Amino acid sequence: MEEDKLTKEEKKLEKEMRHNYLVSYSYLVASNINSLYQIYKNKSYIDMNYNIMKKISMDTFPLSEKEIKFIDRYISKFLKEQYHLKITDKEKLKVESFK
Repeated sequence: MEEDKLTKEEKKLEKEMRHNYLVSYSYLVASNINSLYQIYKNKSYIDMNYNIMKKISMDTFPLSEKEIKFIDRYISKFLKEQYHLKITDKEKLKVESFK
């Protein structure tokens, strides 16, 4: 019985994480389109289309230690400002809620 409950929880978590990924990825693509426009406007010599932009936005970049620290700061910021959560243990991923 406990196994079924866990399976439902896992499925719910997977569904929510997938949704979060899609929303974040959509924001990334939109931000990259904005960057392209801000730098090049709509210059005809730029060979870019919507599908290519979506694909190149999937690329990952090797991150420096400084960039990893940047990401860590923004994760803490987003958790605090949007979800009222604070990480208390990174190794076990424990958080606490606050108001």
